Amino acid sequence: MQHPPKKTIKTRKSRWIAPVILIVCLLLAAAFVLLLPKIRATYRPKTLQIFTQTTAQRTFAITPQEQLDSVTVTPPYGEGYTLRMQNGALWLEEEEGLTDINDAHAQELLNAVTQIVAQDVVTLDVAEVEEHLDDMGLLKPRATAVIRYTDGTETTLKIGDNVPNTTYAYCQWSGNGAVYMCDSGVVDALTLTKKSLYPVQQPVIYAGLLDEVTIENAADQCVFTFRDGAYGMLEQPFPYPLDAAASAQLLSVLDNFRLGTREAAVTEENRSLYGFDTPLCTITMNMSSGVTSEVDENGELITRMRQAQSLRFVIGRAEGEYFYTCEYEGECYLVSRFLVQHLIDLKRDEMLSHKPLDVGDLAVRRVSITAPAGTAELYATRTERVLPNNELEVDANGSVVYDTTVTLNRKAAAKELLDEVVSRLDAVTSFGSVPQDWTGSEKRWSVMLETESGLVRTVEATRLDVFTDVIAVDGVALHCVDAETIDVIAEGLI
Repeated sequence: MQHPPKKTIKTRKSRWIAPVILIVCLLLAAAFVLLLPKIRATYRPKTLQIFTQTTAQRTFAITPQEQLDSVTVTPPYGEGYTLRMQNGALWLEEEEGLTDINDAHAQELLNAVTQIVAQDVVTLDVAEVEEHLDDMGLLKPRATAVIRYTDGTETTLKIGDNVPNTTYAYCQWSGNGAVYMCDSGVVDALTLTKKSLYPVQQPVIYAGLLDEVTIENAADQCVFTFRDGAYGMLEQPFPYPLDAAASAQLLSVLDNFRLGTREAAVTEENRSLYGFDTPLCTITMNMSSGVTSEVDENGELITRMRQAQSLRFVIGRAEGEYFYTCEYEGECYLVSRFLVQHLIDLKRDEMLSHKPLDVGDLAVRRVSITAPAGTAELYATRTERVLPNNELEVDANGSVVYDTTVTLNRKAAAKELLDEVVSRLDAVTSFGSVPQDWTGSEKRWSVMLETESGLVRTVEATRLDVFTDVIAVDGVALHCVDAETIDVIAEGLI
């Protein structure tokens, strides 16, 4: 049987609760309306959403360089300057006359002031963001550039702060009342300091001509030598071959060394200020005379004869996050931390080779082996190959081709035998360090090799234990090798 629906009896409470809630809501709404101006003043947003909106790129003006007369750049702090266009180039205007400026910076500035382009538009009416101009850095701009033209007209660019979450900066152009965004190239050019404009005569460094490098830092003082600009040796405090990769990295760092902004002449008064009294690192490079090859501005390969020279750089102290101070020929410069950090942190032990019989690309002329089972001597004779026209034969790389004959204990042997033995010598790898209390006396074996360039390397092994030998490389014992190393070297020779 279906029950009839139950009758709902409304209580006295349900009749008055709804009006009370309605009255409370109305009172809260009225209070919010009354307090809204105060809330807005207290929690005013720093930026508008439109600051990071992207719109179409706009070109203010593209002016031929010959119509440019001058550019006056004024930073909020520091010294402003005027650049004047003359004979197709920008010159720095100073009391004594016009001074040449850094070529790279000159081109940056020319591009910035003759091709005035906005990447994005913040607003076409500055009145819409009037209260935010200070937040955008446009009331006290990072740089103001007044650009004057030969017809007497001029225009002004103001560079503000960076736009959040972009690579752009706020800017204004005197041609209208809008606010734009300009790219980092314009910002970098117009925020250059006056001292950064002075040209820097870069030292001429050629890794291929380096024959001696001295590096003195907090860890040590080391003297390195290089054969043919490649094969590296530690000469002081003791002679020892360098690791091939470490040697190549050091040469690359030196070859790419560049001076940055010139700060000031170094005097007795400011030496300590720049950190040159207690430097982080001192680098001395000696280069021999020789011929270098390079590509000129026309893309043609040219050769030049370079004279021997010596260069000395003193790395003083950190200058901000990205630079160190550097003294060179009586002047203070800034240098990139990225370029010189390797030299400051360089440690001798990390430079030493664990492949003492690997001589890189140097051609081996003689190998002499003394092992427990006997002795063996390999000797190579290389003769330049002459073509029928009496010219020397060269390979695809321009290197002279040689005919090679090999003897083993003064008897003819296959050329491949020398290649195999050199490969075995290249593979000899040391490990660990010699125990400090070690005093060995039992000589087990020795290997001497000589290269065509005159390098002589001797490795002598002394027993450490049944599994290990201590090796002395040219008389310096630092590392150990497996006791079976000599068996691998002498296999098939003795």
